[in-house]
Amino acid sequence: SDKLQEVKDLLKSGKNFGDIAKSYSDDNDTKNAKGSLGIVDTTSSLSDTYGSDVASTALTLTAGQTSEAIKGTNGYYFLYCSSTDKEKIKKELKNVDANSPLITYDNYMVYEAFKTYKITYKDKATKEAIKKVIDENLKNRAEERK
Repeated sequence: SDKLQEVKDLLKSGKNFGDIAKSYSDDNDTKNAKGSLGIVDTTSSLSDTYGSDVASTALTLTAGQTSEAIKGTNGYYFLYCSSTDKEKIKKELKNVDANSPLITYDNYMVYEAFKTYKITYKDKATKEAIKKVIDENLKNRAEERK
């Protein structure tokens, strides 16, 4: 289509990927986050939303690389990899706030944001119940990521 060709040309011209995504994307979930999918790894459920080709391509990109057009669930997708530096990503996670586009895609980010609030519990049982749920989920996540 014309739109697809226009996006290809803009990407070739070196225009910022996020700006292109914000202007041209039909994906309402990522459009306002300038196309950001947050952190993608083997536990990300990209194939559920975008299709298996998009998911497998995401894991092959190197930092600074943009994919070709990939046919996915609802049309064509382009992926851009901003970083594969795990240490740098970990540092960025320490500065996550409630407006981070990462939060939408990763429950752990919700937890990270939750941790930044000062919460006072009037009831010890409630506090313990919430702590138990969080601890169990963090343990499961650590298992998944091994």
